[in-house]
Amino acid sequence: MSPSSADACACCAGPLDEPVRVGEVGPLCSTCLFSGRWLPAHPSQSLAVAAERLPEISRTAHDLLKGIVQEAEQRFMMQDFDGARQILVEEAARFLAEQRPLLAACLLSRTLRLPGPSARAYHQLGLAARQASCPREAAQFYKTGSWLALKAQDGELARAILADLEALSPADPWLAKARDMLTADPLPGQEQRCSFCGRTAQEAGPLIAGTAAAVCSGCVRRMMTLDQNRH
Repeated sequence: MSPSSADACACCAGPLDEPVRVGEVGPLCSTCLFSGRWLPAHPSQSLAVAAERLPEISRTAHDLLKGIVQEAEQRFMMQDFDGARQILVEEAARFLAEQRPLLAACLLSRTLRLPGPSARAYHQLGLAARQASCPREAAQFYKTGSWLALKAQDGELARAILADLEALSPADPWLAKARDMLTADPLPGQEQRCSFCGRTAQEAGPLIAGTAAAVCSGCVRRMMTLDQNRH
C-alpha cells in the first residue's frame, strides 16, 4: 500500500473523489474501495462485512445501489422472491464484470435474506471474493454454494462451483467429499436429521447428506457467520 496524506487515497495515492474509511483503513477513493484492492493488505478486514456496510459508509455506493435495491424490494413486497433475486443477481454480475466486487457482494448479501435457493448467490460471492484477492473467503463461499447446490440436487451448478474451487484450492478436502455426494444414493427409508442441530427435513427444510452426516441450510449460514467473525 502506498504512503498517503489525508488528501490522497491510501491505496493508490491518487486523488479522492469521496474519502471513505473502512474501520482504520483509508481514506480510500471509490475506485479502490469498490474494487477491494485494499483488502489483501488488511487481513483483519472481511469482504463480506465491508460489503454489508458499504451503503452506510459511502454515499457513492448508496446512490449506485439505491434504485436496484428499491426495485428488488418492490418485488419482495409482492412476494415475487424469484424476481427480486434475479434483479440482485443480474446487477451483481454487472458489477463483477466492471471489476467492482464490493458492490456485487453488497447486492448478493441481500439475496441471502430471500426465501428460496441461494447456491448461485454464494457462487457469485466466491467470484467476488476471488476478484478482490480474498482466497480464504472465496473458498468458503464456494464450499457453501456447492453444498447448497448438492442439497437442491442441482448437479450442474454444483459441478461449476466445484470447478472454481478446484482452480482456487486444488487440495481442498471438500472437493472429494462433494464429488462423492454427486454420485451417492439417498439413504433408503430413513428420516435423516441435521448432524449439527438435530432437526429433521420436515423441521428444517431439505438436508444435504453425505455418507455419514447431513446438514440443513440454517447451519450452513451459521457456519458462514462463524467464518466471517474470525476475520
